[in-house]
Amino acid sequence: MKKLLYFPEGYPDEDFRSIVYRYHIRSDNIGIKESRKELFNMSSNSLGHLPRNLQFFLSKLPYGSKVLVEDIFDHTWFPLLKPFITKERLSIINNDIMNGTNMYSNYAGKLMSSRNVSIFSNEIRYCLECMKTDDEKYGECYVHLQHQLAFINFCHQHNSKLLVRCPKCGKNFFKKKDLHLTVTPCCTNTYEKIDETLDIQFKKTLLSEFVFFKEHAKLMSNDTLYQKIIIILGIKGYISFSGMIDRSRIIDDFLKFYENKILESVGFDKDIVFSKSSSGRLLNQSEMVNYILFYFLLIIFLTGSIKNFIEHSEVFSITLPFGSGPWNCYNPICPCFEQKPIQRCERKKNGDNFIGLFLCPVCGFKYSREWKKGTTQENNNYSVKSRGYLWMSKVYELYGTGYKCPEIAKIVKADTETVRRYLNKVKNSQSDFIQSLMRSTGQDLNKSFSLYETYTEVAATKIKEDTFEVREKYRKRILELKRSKIDLKRMDAHKELRKEYLWLLANDADWFNRVLPPMDLTKIDYSKLDEEMKYKIKVAAKKVYSSNPARRIGKHLIINVLDEKEKNRILAYLSKLPKTKQILESHIESIDDYQVRNVPYIVSKLKSYGYKNITFNSIRDYNKTYRKCKEETIKRIEKVLEELTRDN
Repeated sequence: MKKLLYFPEGYPDEDFRSIVYRYHIRSDNIGIKESRKELFNMSSNSLGHLPRNLQFFLSKLPYGSKVLVEDIFDHTWFPLLKPFITKERLSIINNDIMNGTNMYSNYAGKLMSSRNVSIFSNEIRYCLECMKTDDEKYGECYVHLQHQLAFINFCHQHNSKLLVRCPKCGKNFFKKKDLHLTVTPCCTNTYEKIDETLDIQFKKTLLSEFVFFKEHAKLMSNDTLYQKIIIILGIKGYISFSGMIDRSRIIDDFLKFYENKILESVGFDKDIVFSKSSSGRLLNQSEMVNYILFYFLLIIFLTGSIKNFIEHSEVFSITLPFGSGPWNCYNPICPCFEQKPIQRCERKKNGDNFIGLFLCPVCGFKYSREWKKGTTQENNNYSVKSRGYLWMSKVYELYGTGYKCPEIAKIVKADTETVRRYLNKVKNSQSDFIQSLMRSTGQDLNKSFSLYETYTEVAATKIKEDTFEVREKYRKRILELKRSKIDLKRMDAHKELRKEYLWLLANDADWFNRVLPPMDLTKIDYSKLDEEMKYKIKVAAKKVYSSNPARRIGKHLIINVLDEKEKNRILAYLSKLPKTKQILESHIESIDDYQVRNVPYIVSKLKSYGYKNITFNSIRDYNKTYRKCKEETIKRIEKVLEELTRDN
C-alpha cells in the first residue's frame, strides 16, 4: 500500500473535516472525492462530523508518524458523545469508524444526523475575526470545532456572530456539494460585536461545560455516567424508597431552575422534551444519546458544573426494607421452624414506611412486619395473617380425635383462644360436613377425601366469609361518610376512603353506583369549554409544526402537547366541542404535505449514505410510501429538491 508523503497536523480546536480539506488543497487531487478515496478508501464527496474507515487512513500515514486514534477524535466531538451511547451501540459505531466502508451502513453518520442529537450545526460556521487571526498566524484559516455546536451562534472569544457566507461579497464560506471550505478570507471584514446579555453568558458557560466534559470524559462509560447521575438524583431526594425515580418532580424543579428564555436560547424545547411521549424516555440509559442537551442542563442543575459532577464521590444507596432474605418462619410446628425457608417478600408502601408480607412455602404460615423510614436495627416484631394449612390441618386432626382446645393449643404452641376461634369458624361455615369430619380419626374417611382437600374447602368458605365481612364493613364506612356529608361527591369519597372506594367500585359496583351515582356531566358549560380548547389546540398545533417532527402530524401528536388535564378533557368531550374538533381536524397534516415536508430529512439521510444527485426517483426507491404520490405532490417535491440543490 502506497504511503502518504505528508498529512497536516491539526491546529488548536480544528475540526477534523478542516484538516482533511487542508490535505486536499495541498494534494494534486482534482476533487475532494479523489482525496477521500486516497485517505479513507471512500467514494463520497462529503465529509461527516465523524471519520470512517480510520484503520485504512492510519495505515497510509507517513513512516514515523505517531498519530493515534485519540488524537483524531480530539478534533471531533466524539469523546463527548461516547459516554451517552450504550455499550452495544458504541461497539457498532466504533467498528464503523474504524472499518466502515459500506455507504449503506453508515452508523457514525446516522448517529450525527439523528434529529434527536440536535447539538451540532448542519452548516459549517466561521468567525470573521478568527479567520483574520488564523490567516495572520498560520497563513491560512480553518474550521473551529467549538463553533459547530448548534446552540452557539457567536464566537466565544470575540463575541462576534458566526457566519456561513461573507457579509460583503455574499460568497459561501463552505459548500456541501463537492465539499469546499474557506482557507483564505475573501474580503477584509470587520466583525459585528454582540451584546453580553444573560443568555449569551449562559451559552458561554454551557460551551465551557461541553469542552470540559469532552476533555475529562474519555474514560467514562455509559454505565458510569448513568450510575453517577442516578446516585446524585438519589442523594438529592428524587428517588423513592421503592426505587422509583420521581420524573415529575425533577421536571418541575428543572423548570424552576431555568428561565424559559434561557432554555429557548440554547434550543431546548421543553414542550417536546417533556411531552408525555418523550418524558418517559428521560433517565432511560438506552435513550441517553437522544437527549444530550437535557443531561448537560440536568447535571448543571444538580451539581452546579460538570467539574463538580465528575469529582463527585458520594455514595447513595437505598436501604432495602426487611433486607434481601431469606427470612424466618415463626410457625413452631413447621419442619423449618429454626431455619429460613422464606425466599420472597412482598413489600407494600405505607406512606414513608413499608409493610412486608412473608409466606412460608413449607407450612403456609403467613405474617407481616412493618419497616419504618430511618430504621437502622432489624425489627423482628410480626403480625400473624394466617397460621397456614399445616397448622390448621393439625388442629382439625386433633379436634377430630377428641382433643380439647387447651390440649390442642399446647400441641400446636398457640393460645387457647386462637384455637377456639379457628374451630368456631369451621363449625359455623360447614357444620354438618366438617363436624362429622373432625370427629373422625381420618381413617374412616373415604380415601378420595384427603386432609388437603378438606382444608381447600374450608379455605374457600373462609374467603367467602371474609369477602362478605369486608363488603359490609366498607359499605358501612361509605354510608357513615355520606351521613356526615349530605352532598357527598365521588371525588370526596375517593380522597377520604380511597381503599374502601376502590374495593367497592371493583367488587360491589351495583350498590356503589346506587349510593354514589356518577357525576352529572350536564353541569359542564360546553360552549365555554369549546372556546377555551379551540385556542389551546391552535397553540399546540403551532408548537408541533414548528418542531418539525419526524412523524406525520395527526390529532394525537397535537393533543399530546397539552397538559394532562386539558388532554383528558378534549379526549372525553370532543364530540360536544364542535369548534375544537373542527380546528383540530383542520390542523391534521395531509399525507401529501407530510411527504413534502419530510423531503429535507430524507435528502440528508441519502447524502449520509453517499448519494450525490438526489432526485424524486431516489426518494421513491428509498421510501416506499412515495411510490403512490400524486402528480401535483411530485412537482412540489421536485421544487424542494431544486431549492436544496441551490442552497448547497
